[in-house]
Amino acid sequence: GPGILAEHDLQAGDKVTRDQKLTEVNNSDLQTQLILAKASYTYNQQLIENMREAIEAPGDSNVTMPESTSPSGGEPSSYESVSPEVARARIEQFETARDFESSRIDALEARVAANTIYSPCDCQVAWALSSAGGTWINESERIMTLLRTGPNDVMAEALVHMSDIARIEPHQDRNQ
Repeated sequence: GPGILAEHDLQAGDKVTRDQKLTEVNNSDLQTQLILAKASYTYNQQLIENMREAIEAPGDSNVTMPESTSPSGGEPSSYESVSPEVARARIEQFETARDFESSRIDALEARVAANTIYSPCDCQVAWALSSAGGTWINESERIMTLLRTGPNDVMAEALVHMSDIARIEPHQDRNQ
């Protein structure tokens, strides 16, 4: 996803190993969504616990509970007094909201983890985007070019005239 490329010290010519962590992309929107989902999960979990305690309290009185399953942007929640039977039904609503947030947290954490980039092979870095100064990247933007290397591979650089570039192909014999 889009975000700020984390600092890395990889440059052209560096060798990397398979599964080596290369860099990360910090997506602040994704991080914010994750924080809000965790807050909503915690809010609903605490409401469920408080309502169960109120229902189980001695006496056969009504239960005071919030009207909403989510915090309202920093505003105090509205509360109402309901019978224990209604409170039990509302607990199920809060459990559904909590379970939804739990699933949402898992999905967001998976997306955050996908912003950590690992090497797919024993490779050589052919090119790497500079990460100096908090470089912003867009989704799917190229960050590095890696070349798979083997024990008998040789990398050669050559100066080629611009008019000859169109005729050059991989594995081409030098006499062609």
